[in-house]
Amino acid sequence: MARETIEKGVLPYLLKSIFKKQNFITNWLFGIESEAEKQLLKNILKDTDPNFFAWAINEIVNWKNETIPENLIHIHGNKDRIIPIKNVKADFVIDGGSHFMTVNRSEKMGKIIRQIWQHNS
Repeated sequence: MARETIEKGVLPYLLKSIFKKQNFITNWLFGIESEAEKQLLKNILKDTDPNFFAWAINEIVNWKNETIPENLIHIHGNKDRIIPIKNVKADFVIDGGSHFMTVNRSEKMGKIIRQIWQHNS
């Protein structure tokens, strides 16, 4: 009963509160490294429905996927605090990559994607 209360009541409320606007917790969770990234995250959070955030986190936490497509290529950061590297089977690991690595490690990601593209062409 207590766990269900936390998962269905307290946790979604806390997540909605935390993700309502950019703050030191969201900066840490997403791996923000600059003032420009802070502003971008602020805009993303402002434009995103808090109910969507609560839903998305619930789905990630409770996802029980057992089927991995053969052609899946997983690129993941070793500093992701939202989905830690220990919880995934990455094909490529971006050193220092956080949940915001599509922004602050885009060159490294692009290099990997180009290598994959060339290898499969």
